[in-house]
Amino acid sequence: MLNIEILGLYRGLPTQAYGLTSAINNKHAVEWLDIRPGGIAGDGQGDKHHHGGPERVLHWFSQESYQLLQQQGWLPARLPTAALGENLLSRGLTESNVYLGDQFALGKAVVEVCQPRAPCYRIDRRFGRQGLAAHCQQSGRSGWFCRVLQPGRLYLNDSPCLLERQTDISIHQLMLDFYDPQSGPAQWQQLLSLPALSSSWRRQLQQRLQQGKLESWLPRLQGPGHLPPL
Repeated sequence: MLNIEILGLYRGLPTQAYGLTSAINNKHAVEWLDIRPGGIAGDGQGDKHHHGGPERVLHWFSQESYQLLQQQGWLPARLPTAALGENLLSRGLTESNVYLGDQFALGKAVVEVCQPRAPCYRIDRRFGRQGLAAHCQQSGRSGWFCRVLQPGRLYLNDSPCLLERQTDISIHQLMLDFYDPQSGPAQWQQLLSLPALSSSWRRQLQQRLQQGKLESWLPRLQGPGHLPPL
């Protein structure tokens, strides 16, 4: 049985930060979240094309993964609020023991894990650390996104409860498989067979099959311009 403790709940609306319109620098700690199929009330994204939507309603991150990134020197010892832009921070779950299709009761809400978070250059900008997003992708440590099966309110003192497990594909393994530079059609077809996988990741896999090659990740990982030196 999983013992999961909520350490923080966060929401915020986009502002100007690091030369970008983003909510990552405007997340603040709250006592509750209203989790709805279209998004979390009072939460927003600066780039609606690449962020948010019904299959990226809730970004869930692990305290254990933060500690690992800190131990590896990728993140500082003192972290800002919602350092990687998450809505929910917990202890007791990591990318290695959360599985695609897992359904959790979060207070009155029920959510389903449908994809890992695909990290982008915005987190590099936030920490002035070039390569942070790429490291999160390569290591499979960037949290996970959920779609909403039942709307409801989640309080800070609620205890998440695993209701159903549908696959044996962990978020960590899915991340590594999806971004495997040596992957090919057979592996892409296997990933497409996972019913809980988000539609955006399905579209990417179908595009790979049509084009016969992987897409470039550099625009997402490096973004426009260059980071200042540390």
